Amino acid sequence: RSLQLIRVNKAMEELTQYSEGALLNRRNGDLFPLEQAQLFDQTDHQVLQSGKLQAQEEYLTDHQNKTHVLHTKRVPVYSRGGELQYLLSISEDITQRKRSELALKNTLEELRIRNHELDNYVY
Repeated sequence: RSLQLIRVNKAMEELTQYSEGALLNRRNGDLFPLEQAQLFDQTDHQVLQSGKLQAQEEYLTDHQNKTHVLHTKRVPVYSRGGELQYLLSISEDITQRKRSELALKNTLEELRIRNHELDNYVY
């Protein structure tokens, strides 16, 4: 509820380049640039208020100023009695996939242009 990290996995440590000890009990504002932290907090609060899972792409800048594209799912976690206990955030780093998609798109556009040029030449 306080939006403090109470558990992290190795993937989070690798993504942020912070150790588990440096991550625990921290908030988004302690770890990420202000604008990103505010966006993360806003989305976290939306999920907590709605009580519904939310999935989206988002950008994260680590402390080495590298930008990552994440696919993040946020899930409210309730006690057996129905009381909101936690917010579970699951992020997959899809940066490489996005780069590959962009490269493919650029290649296809280049092929389309060359094909058009060949058609004109043949004509």
